[in-house]
Amino acid sequence: MIRYGLTLFVPTGNVLIPGLFAAERGGFLVGRAAWDFIQGNFTVHARADLLGMLLNGKTAQALIREVDFGVPVRVLVYDSPDARIPVIEINTLFVGKNAPPLPELLPLYLPAVADLDLLL
Repeated sequence: MIRYGLTLFVPTGNVLIPGLFAAERGGFLVGRAAWDFIQGNFTVHARADLLGMLLNGKTAQALIREVDFGVPVRVLVYDSPDARIPVIEINTLFVGKNAPPLPELLPLYLPAVADLDLLL
């Protein structure tokens, strides 16, 4: 299970894995729709709330203006969909020519996707 985390200004350096976007004037988004909206509209909805969980598995809430969008998105691996604490954070992904298709967001948020066959 892969989840994507956003680094917070407040408290400094905490990482929030968003689960729900709540607009300041009503309306809610969850899942991929929430993620895409957050990434594309964070400057427009500074007072909107994000609800999700921290790396320690605790539930958290933050204003969208408390997210540091200048810091790369964190790519986290969990044991299962119910797991609340990540097993590991991925920083680089190496894939071979015959690798299965990657999840759509994964190559967007990793520093590099290299062809493993070139390293052998």
